[in-house]
Amino acid sequence: MDMQLISPAEVCKRFGIGIATLARIRKRDESFPKPFKLSGSRIGFAEHELTAWLESRRAVT
Repeated sequence: MDMQLISPAEVCKRFGIGIATLARIRKRDESFPKPFKLSGSRIGFAEHELTAWLESRRAVT
């Protein structure tokens, strides 16, 4: 399976949130997917992990 990695900016765009909100979610929600370090300070999130996290949130709320 090819893993699709997406940037924090793309996560914000898809979720309709700002970068500060994404940072807050990452800090407060231990179940939020951990990023992969790509190079230097660049990170990416596994798309399938974000989808699974979002689906789990839908079931909770």
